[in-house]
Amino acid sequence: MDSYIECPSPRIEVMAPMSNPCEGESLPKVMLVDDDEDVREILGETLKSQCFEVELCTSGTQAIKSISEDIRVVVLDMMMPDMDGTETFRELQKKHPGLPVVFYSAYRNMLNTRELDQYKPYGMVEKGSPGSRQRVVELVKRAVQAG
Repeated sequence: MDSYIECPSPRIEVMAPMSNPCEGESLPKVMLVDDDEDVREILGETLKSQCFEVELCTSGTQAIKSISEDIRVVVLDMMMPDMDGTETFRELQKKHPGLPVVFYSAYRNMLNTRELDQYKPYGMVEKGSPGSRQRVVELVKRAVQAG
């Protein structure tokens, strides 16, 4: 005589959709300027997950044309083909003096120069260094809270 063990039928659970922690809030707007599509996508998503509205720009020229009063912080790449970060920074400051700007660069030597001290960026973060995305988020949060 064969013996059979009856397996219980699998239970299917339907999970309620996760609520969006940013829903219903007026989100602070951050401009992310970088010619590298991967950086824009990854860092942009990281900022969005932290309840920021993100405007993506592929160049300094585009950033200068797109800057508006509702931008609270700019995250700015230092090395771009059409206009470098320092030139973009100067032009953004002419339009919006005191606008917090976080320099974000893969070129450590650019971030460690005394020349950058004259620009008074809100912060400087080396791309690709351990914890760099989180450091950018922390600086952006701090700038928004201070502003």
